[in-house]
Amino acid sequence: MTNRTHTGLLMLVLAAGLTGCDGAQSPGPTPLPQQSPRPPGSGPDTFNVANVVLSGVVYEVTPMGRVPIEGVRVQSDHFHVFPTPDAVTDSQGFFSFSRVWVCPCSWAPWVDAGTTAIWVEKEGYEVPAGQPASIFGANAQVKDRRTRDVTINGDTRFDIELVRR
Repeated sequence: MTNRTHTGLLMLVLAAGLTGCDGAQSPGPTPLPQQSPRPPGSGPDTFNVANVVLSGVVYEVTPMGRVPIEGVRVQSDHFHVFPTPDAVTDSQGFFSFSRVWVCPCSWAPWVDAGTTAIWVEKEGYEVPAGQPASIFGANAQVKDRRTRDVTINGDTRFDIELVRR
C-alpha cells in the first residue's frame, strides 16, 4: 500500500509538471526591468538620502530681538551631487525642503553619519563671527562659512543666524 501511495503521488506530480507542455521551447528567463540611470554622485561617490524635512528660520539679532530675514537662499550644499530644490525664506524667514542627503559619504569619510551641509546666502548678509566652518571643507584651503553642518535626526528644525555686512 505504501508503494502504491508513493507511485500515485509521483504520477500526480509528473502529470502536474507536464500540464501545459505542448513541446514548444521555453521562452527562457524573464528579462529584468530596465533600471533607471544612477543619480549623479552614486557609484564611487556614495551617500544616503533621508526622506525627512529640514526646516527652520533664518534671522538676524537686533536690539528688538530676533528678526526674520526674507529672501535667503537655503539649499543642500551638494546640490551638484544630489539635486535639491532651492528653498527661499518667506516673510517670516521660514524655509523647508525634503529628501535630504546625509553621510556616510565615500568622499568625506571623516564626517559622522547623519550629517549634511546646507548653503545659506543672501546679498548684504554674512555668517556671524566665530561661526565654525563646515566639516565638509576640512581639506579645503579656504573655508567657506556660508556652508552650515546639520545633524539630521528625523524631521529636523535648524534655525540660522546671519548678520548684516
